[in-house]
Amino acid sequence: MLILYKLILYMIVMLNNLILFLTISKAQAKLWKILLFFIVTIATIFFVDPYYIILDPIYFFVFSLLIRPNKSLSNHVFYSFLTATISDFMSRMVGYIILPTLFHQSYEYLSTQTWYVILVYALILPLYAFIHCVLHIDYDAIQLANSEMVSKTYQTMNITMVLFYILVQSSIFIEHYLPSFALINAYYRHLIIYFYALVLLWGILNLNKISTRTVALIINDERRKHYHNLAKYNHYLESLYQEIRDFRNKTSRNLLSFEESIESGDKERIRQDFQEYIQNRQNPFPEQKYYLDKLIHLKISPVKSLISAKLLEAQEKGISVTIEIPDVISTLAMKEIDFIIVLSVFLDNAIEAAMDSHGKRIRLAMFMHDEAVNVIIENSSLVEKINLNQIFASGYSTKGHNRGIGLSNVMKIMNRYPKCSLSTKSSNYTVTQHLTIH
Repeated sequence: MLILYKLILYMIVMLNNLILFLTISKAQAKLWKILLFFIVTIATIFFVDPYYIILDPIYFFVFSLLIRPNKSLSNHVFYSFLTATISDFMSRMVGYIILPTLFHQSYEYLSTQTWYVILVYALILPLYAFIHCVLHIDYDAIQLANSEMVSKTYQTMNITMVLFYILVQSSIFIEHYLPSFALINAYYRHLIIYFYALVLLWGILNLNKISTRTVALIINDERRKHYHNLAKYNHYLESLYQEIRDFRNKTSRNLLSFEESIESGDKERIRQDFQEYIQNRQNPFPEQKYYLDKLIHLKISPVKSLISAKLLEAQEKGISVTIEIPDVISTLAMKEIDFIIVLSVFLDNAIEAAMDSHGKRIRLAMFMHDEAVNVIIENSSLVEKINLNQIFASGYSTKGHNRGIGLSNVMKIMNRYPKCSLSTKSSNYTVTQHLTIH
């Protein structure tokens, strides 16, 4: 009976923590990995009982490393300890305050009941959901934000959470082995818990505020770029219209002149005019300048304006541009703002790399395959093969320190779309990004 009780308790505790971790970190993992972690952890707890709570952050730190290998060490520490800390706080709030108040009984009496501990942990998730709703914490913004202030807040919270966990779990250890210090030890432990509850609340709210503000700035910047791209695209269309009108007027004049030659009956004049106006006439619309007509199959206006502006910018910088969109693309299985951010980073990096290279070329292709949108961006590079591990590292940018959101943040966006994939290759002085959106 005792073994069954422990098994139920451990399963509830670990299920709570697992749901908290996946909710807070926005991590995506295959079901078999989650089940394997759950089973292995429960089995491990049986061997280290009664100290399983002490090892909770370690379990989730390892789990985070396995399912999110591209994240920084600070990120792994933050979410593993935040999960354990929130779970610990919620259980103490339910056990020490909420249930004794509801049942009009002391904690000392209730804690002697077999069902009490299970009920405490069963109520953690409902309480967390209520507090999360009241505080309006945006974990999506925390994941996406990338600024110096956010990094400093991460580091500060990591240090305080680790210290808090060491202090509290050490006091529990002392209470277990030194019963004579139990009352004094429990008193100071409660003081630490209440004090750190305020510190943690301030830290989460501050991180939420900074992250929300950072993401709002990113969105506003992308919106400003969108308007700029629209203006540039409209200017491009106006120049096309003007050149077509000039061509039409010039053609009308040439045809009138050719008509006069025919009416004159002068064969030599007719031959000369025919060669000048028709036979030897070169294409007045160079393909390199008018390639943007291939965007006609792209029906998403913000994306179309972004691509046109970026490729016009590349052309103005002397880069040869090729674009192919053979299929009609009207929808994406990704938020529009996320796709624009990803595409903008890819195109900016492609333009920058192509400018420094000898080939100076960019190729963009968008097409449908197996009901998925495929985006391929290929550019020439200065070196034969670049270090792909470096370009995806957090904080790395070819533009310099704190410039652009970088490829590391592209991976943050990609992690929110488990059905999407990104393949990056570099060889023969060419870099290729292949994004598949399911």
